[in-house]
Amino acid sequence: TLSNVKDFDLLGTAAQRKRFLNSQVNEMYSFMGAEISEIGQKLKDRIRRVLEEGKDPRKGLKDIEVPNANQYRLNLRERLATIAELGYINAQSYYKKNRKQNLFGKARNLFGLDSTKYKGLPTSLRVYVENEAQNLAEDQMINLRVKAIYTAENGINRGFSVSQTLAEIEKTINEYISSNKIHAGADNAVTTGLNESEQTFYKEEVSDDLYAFEYVAIDDDRTTKYCEWLNGHFYTPFGSVYSQIVPPRHYN
Repeated sequence: TLSNVKDFDLLGTAAQRKRFLNSQVNEMYSFMGAEISEIGQKLKDRIRRVLEEGKDPRKGLKDIEVPNANQYRLNLRERLATIAELGYINAQSYYKKNRKQNLFGKARNLFGLDSTKYKGLPTSLRVYVENEAQNLAEDQMINLRVKAIYTAENGINRGFSVSQTLAEIEKTINEYISSNKIHAGADNAVTTGLNESEQTFYKEEVSDDLYAFEYVAIDDDRTTKYCEWLNGHFYTPFGSVYSQIVPPRHYN
């Protein structure tokens, strides 16, 4: 479950929302780092066995697959489903608070799910979560494998001992975990997941009752000129212009 959910108020300021998002991005990054580290150690152990066999190790390295990759995808899917559930529920809350009449007779309620969060989501969000988990996990696992195998092959070419090569692989794995790619992946997974789930609620449940969305920037020292220019403008929901400016537009 997400920590500090009770402190998340979509009805608050953009800065308050950003602080909450930052905390969840940090949690997502920690989750990814721990998972990739564990998988990396198992991958390193497979490489070690190939190197110690000493029979055409280059060929053996090419046949190595990333261990537990599918389990990582499933774990990531549950994390993304939690984010999606949170965004959907808070969109409900925001809409309820800002309507004079209660129009929620048909609106979906995701509180108190008995099964996994993934199974309790609306169909369109389940598809989104599944695709995001698949694409993100596959990309990260492919990159992890490429970097580890390349490091092993480089160790062979340079005449390193098995222990020296494994030490280099360990360094490569740690550098990959701390890289901008993993940080950006965590950031994008949280911000996009939250926005996608909010938009799903508005589009599928109350689209006939919407007139416009206001673009609200954080307005701090990291706010880009692009976001400053959009700040305060109103856009027709789900129109052609809206689809071009809906956040997140960049990693910052």
